[in-house]
Amino acid sequence: MNTEYLKQYNKVLVIGHLTPDTDTITSSYILSKIFKSFGINSDYAVLETEKINSKTAKQLNEVMTYSPFILKESEIKNYHYFLVDHNDVSQSVKDASLVVGCIDHHPDSKQVPNAIIKDFCSTTLLIYDLFKDIYNFTDEDKNVFSFAVLTLIKLMAPVTVHMSEEIWHDVGGAGSIHDEKWCVWDENLAKASKITLVVQVNGKVKDKLEADEGLSDDELKNLALSSDKVKELTAGKNIVKVIVVPKKLVNIVVK
Repeated sequence: MNTEYLKQYNKVLVIGHLTPDTDTITSSYILSKIFKSFGINSDYAVLETEKINSKTAKQLNEVMTYSPFILKESEIKNYHYFLVDHNDVSQSVKDASLVVGCIDHHPDSKQVPNAIIKDFCSTTLLIYDLFKDIYNFTDEDKNVFSFAVLTLIKLMAPVTVHMSEEIWHDVGGAGSIHDEKWCVWDENLAKASKITLVVQVNGKVKDKLEADEGLSDDELKNLALSSDKVKELTAGKNIVKVIVVPKKLVNIVVK
């Protein structure tokens, strides 16, 4: 893989898809380390609204130091991006003009230049396959790969019963993969992190905005008022009141 062209950019952030999973996190982490070793100013990033939960962070910190670059949506246009574990820009930075490449194992969306798309079981392992002959993976890197692989095997086990059992033993697993502790359901972790905020002016729907589920009433109000459509409709008018229905809608009453 040719990486020389990436040196022309001031900073290249390696970023995975929304609602980051293990493969997204480990692949972005490993690839940013590889880029740095090649003299590319790089870091692995997550959007400010897509921080992982503390439980997942704790698991990751057992094999790596999880400290991503936290990317604010207002600062997206300040950088260039290399996508991992997705190749559809709507799943991350949304602006294809800022994307300079990607490595992925999903179907090609034809949106990204310099895309490496291969049929692989995970993006993390695809990165290993691409760079194993030109990059000296550290012990920490290998632990990250192991974590990603073992997680994948556990997820495969209910579907690929015999294959996952063989792979489990091939990588040194003790006992049976089917006796391993399975994921525990957590209602809080299963909740959507995003909502669609309906914005009304005088009771009529004028806009729909994506918002963080955890925003306060004041933050939802400010988000609605910052909408270009709302600004156009309220210009020169008096805002009498703003009614906020938490996690659902904002109605702006004007005269």
